[in-house]
Amino acid sequence: MINIRYLTITLFVMGFFSLRNIEAKSFRVNQLPNGRVNDCATCHVNQRIHGRNPFGIDVDFTLINGNTDWSAIYFLDSDGDGFSNGRELGDPCGEWRVGRTPESTTNISNPGDASSVPPGEPGPTCRCGNGIIDPGEECDDGNLIHKDRCTNDCKMTSCGDGIVDPGEICDDGNDFNNDECLTTCMRAKCGDGFIWMDNEECDDGNRSNTDLCLNTCLSAQCGDGFILEGAEACDDGADNNDQIADACRSNCAPARCGDSVVDSNEICDDGSNLISNDNTLCTTACPLAQCGNGIVEGNEVCDDGPDNSDRIADACRTNCQPAKCGDFVVDQAESCDDGPAGSDQCWSTCELADFAGTSSNECSCRTSNSTKDKSSWLFFLFLGLAMLGRPKK
Repeated sequence: MINIRYLTITLFVMGFFSLRNIEAKSFRVNQLPNGRVNDCATCHVNQRIHGRNPFGIDVDFTLINGNTDWSAIYFLDSDGDGFSNGRELGDPCGEWRVGRTPESTTNISNPGDASSVPPGEPGPTCRCGNGIIDPGEECDDGNLIHKDRCTNDCKMTSCGDGIVDPGEICDDGNDFNNDECLTTCMRAKCGDGFIWMDNEECDDGNRSNTDLCLNTCLSAQCGDGFILEGAEACDDGADNNDQIADACRSNCAPARCGDSVVDSNEICDDGSNLISNDNTLCTTACPLAQCGNGIVEGNEVCDDGPDNSDRIADACRTNCQPAKCGDFVVDQAESCDDGPAGSDQCWSTCELADFAGTSSNECSCRTSNSTKDKSSWLFFLFLGLAMLGRPKK
């Protein structure tokens, strides 16, 4: 039996740490200048706790004991829109500290969203980055490329010497780009274009989820919730289903006639049984089989849709059977048609009767003989009556 006390303690501990995680995600915005302007969207996509945007990824890589290190990210351009993170959050020179008022509290944009930019020309708009080596600066190349010889805080770099210099996130002193520290002295992360061994399946360095490598650096596959361009028609992730109507199927193909599921635009679906005239009730188009729909199906021999007729010669009849002798319609190959029993004028073979008895048709001959039989019978009848009328001797 389950130990109730142990289960209660376990659930309490799990809940406690879950609350701590949520709280940690929330209080970090207070460790950014004007962090409350965009709130959680500053670091996350659509205010979600999971799913960091480019700025959120940089924040995550530079955390110190779980806290945001603003001095390590203010000079970066995380979302690649040409404006430094400090410029977008109102502290272009990285001078803000927790509890102080930022240099600017207006025209705040989102450093994790390339479509959100502050007014003015791109750039850091700080002393460092003006292209002039001011007092206290080692260099100033006037750009926002943090990975070149002069960092965005105007410090000279010597990436690769094994020492973490100002402007470097890491420095492992090797030329290997598939470990935790890149040769640019930036920490490896999904989206940098290098496959981090034992941590990533792929890394194509772009932000597209429709190619072979997702933004999570996992290889694209059916069921991941993203439509692989050129290979998948749909992908609803965990909602892919081979039994629910109209659902994207488990092979990432859309619902269709012939998949054994009756979808909203279908009346029936016989699955892989794609024969229209197999004596079943369902056609290859997935409506119920019926005479007059223009499709030969079930036990039908013909079906001309609205052209089916019980009066026009040689037409497919309204019961989806072909024109035939005995259907009361004189077709091209018939001389007459008085129904299945025929008549004295028209035989059951749809040929006109020959009263002269010269027809070579078997039925005509039989009918002519029967006429002669009638004449003989009448002769003997009159003969008998005449004999009865003679006087007895």
